[in-house]
Amino acid sequence: LELLARDQATRVRRILAEALKSVAGAPPQVIQSLARDAEDVVACPVLEFSPLLSDEDLLEIIAASGVSSRLCAISRRSNLGETISDAIVKRDDRKAVAELLANGSAQIREETLDKLIDASVQETAWQPPLVERPALPSGAVKKLAGIVAETLLQKLQSRSDLDRETARAVSRSRSLRLC
Repeated sequence: LELLARDQATRVRRILAEALKSVAGAPPQVIQSLARDAEDVVACPVLEFSPLLSDEDLLEIIAASGVSSRLCAISRRSNLGETISDAIVKRDDRKAVAELLANGSAQIREETLDKLIDASVQETAWQPPLVERPALPSGAVKKLAGIVAETLLQKLQSRSDLDRETARAVSRSRSLRLC
């Protein structure tokens, strides 16, 4: 496997990466090599799915990577922790942040979420995944209600996880817009 991971043919390394991307028993050094491969088609599947990459590995790759596709792959990982989410947001890659927001299992600090909501006034592509994020804090819902388009405001209003006060605040925002 180590020889295949170093093969000159991208096709060979890509097939190996696809085969090993979710294998918990894969050799760690092979996964490390594939995750840092020069080709996105090799690195991205491993970055998105491999259970063998630690948070430290991911932070190192995020810091070293200027490639949006790799940041996007990491943003789609299941159950990302707040530290990794913060590192992705700090890279200021619009596509990676959009992927992170769409990842319902990614943990995002409330402070970071507030900054992203503020930034979504300019980066409107972030608003739909923000509105659809599970377990949004009440303050975030109210803030979103003041800035999103009518169709997204309707989605916010129809959420079943809102407490009464937050639901009333969203309803008031919607009523004010309709007047």
